Amino acid sequence: MTDTTTEKKKLILPMSERRPLKVDPEQWPVIASASDYDSQHEFQANRKWLIKVRQHADGRAAVYGMYTTQFQNERGLEGGFLLTSEEAQTLDLIRAIRRVAGIIERPELASECVNDLPAEDMDSDSEA
Repeated sequence: MTDTTTEKKKLILPMSERRPLKVDPEQWPVIASASDYDSQHEFQANRKWLIKVRQHADGRAAVYGMYTTQFQNERGLEGGFLLTSEEAQTLDLIRAIRRVAGIIERPELASECVNDLPAEDMDSDSEA
């Protein structure tokens, strides 16, 4: 008998100050990211840095990042933060991105990730 159930692939997101999160990437799409590596081409890199922001339809956001290294005597770094829907609409989102950039020791990626966020529509709330 064949098993016809299909299990969706879940991602494990590293967190700081809490357990890792297991999420369905289809329900938590990436809304912003920034990355860097220490070579001309990513596939040749010995060190890689990455920050991602994923947001659920209910407004919650997960900001996480990691530093990976191929060097034997170096350790990778990772961390992240889960924000409520209210926090995700405020400067707390920007602060979380900057904190993650600090955790992975690549502060310059924070601005790149912030600039990759969806633009805020300043005309949508205008009064007629």
